[in-house]
Amino acid sequence: MEKAKIQLAEARKEVERLQSGKPSTELAQAEASVATAREQANAMYILAPFDGEVIVLYAQPGEVVQNGATAMGLVDYSTLKVELAIDESEITQVKAGDPAEISIDSLPGLILTGKVTLIDPIGQTVSGLVKYTVIVSVERPDSSILFGATANVIVTTGEPRALLAVPVGAVLSDSEGEYILRVGADGLTQRVDVETGDLAGSLVTLVKSGGLKEGDQVQVGGSSTSGANQDQQRNPGGMMPFGG
Repeated sequence: MEKAKIQLAEARKEVERLQSGKPSTELAQAEASVATAREQANAMYILAPFDGEVIVLYAQPGEVVQNGATAMGLVDYSTLKVELAIDESEITQVKAGDPAEISIDSLPGLILTGKVTLIDPIGQTVSGLVKYTVIVSVERPDSSILFGATANVIVTTGEPRALLAVPVGAVLSDSEGEYILRVGADGLTQRVDVETGDLAGSLVTLVKSGGLKEGDQVQVGGSSTSGANQDQQRNPGGMMPFGG
């Protein structure tokens, strides 16, 4: 390192001396020597390809790092992203710019927001199913996130709409279709034909509720519980590693 700096300083002095009136050919040679010395001095440093934060060192001060070897891990938190795979049956609903919600198993309680920034148009076959890679950029990421962690992603497509939701265990079916047993004030049950939609955790939304309304008691197994309204959208999602 010091040798390269000395060579650069000497080359600069030679240029300054020749600029006082020596032939232009000698000056050009001296300037070329400065450029070469500068390149050699710069080669003694590890230059980051982007601004960021060093999160891990693989080489210690004073060690010689070979060309192509990994010396450190550098992260730009402003470009944190999640990569997920979405089934071909749902990928047509996803558009660039769609908002997303991200949670991480290793950081319970932390909810991040983001948006779809890229959809790979070329599908990949995974276990016999065609899936498409979708990149979700994370907004205002948390520095406590460990890279490579598993993330749960919900992508919201279309406009939110209010739908009635009931516990999954309340939905029954027979030859006539799906139905729910509504519990009256007298404790007796009444069949209500329904049509179910998407799952939302332990709840299932009702596309057709058959007159069921918010607050009605429905039977779940051997007990009864209340129905509830919630905003529901088509939410393709997945579980894939974080990347930066």
